[in-house]
Amino acid sequence: MSAGKKLANSFKFAIKAVDKAKLSALNRAARSARAEGVRKAREIYNIKAGDLKEQIRLIPATRQRKFALLQAVYKGISLIKFSARPTKRPKKYRTGKIGGTKVTVKKGKRELIPHAFVQTIRGKEGVFVRTGKIIQGKETVKKLYGPSAAHILHDKRVTDAIEKKFVEQFKKEFESKLDYYIEKF
Repeated sequence: MSAGKKLANSFKFAIKAVDKAKLSALNRAARSARAEGVRKAREIYNIKAGDLKEQIRLIPATRQRKFALLQAVYKGISLIKFSARPTKRPKKYRTGKIGGTKVTVKKGKRELIPHAFVQTIRGKEGVFVRTGKIIQGKETVKKLYGPSAAHILHDKRVTDAIEKKFVEQFKKEFESKLDYYIEKF
């Protein structure tokens, strides 16, 4: 084998190593960025990490798609996930007090939703309020939702934390993976 062919083969291996390192580093950095986004969002919003994480989908980078995506659900998260607690029903002789459900969407801000109640309907627990409409002899209820995962992630502090973590993690992972794949080839 001539020196020119050896050089050409080593360039091909180097290009493959760079591509594999880049894809692997992108996916690792995206996972870390999602975790950091959830961590930062939890500093602002009162929600469990698992409840928020299941609303954020990671679409990994592949050979055909050279980028990773974090995709957040736009449907609101049920208020029951935001530490909803029903208040005691007021006694008949107390006037002016309204029963309902207290919810903490943002940390430190506990709000009363008047006339709301916690109930399990069709196997799903949630915070509901009566609509006033009567259909087939039954009063209908409406499930209440808080902010969506997309809304939570669009908070400036959360977005900045995600971007910063992604860049920092990508640099670290790319160097590590590049060394690994070059030694492997």
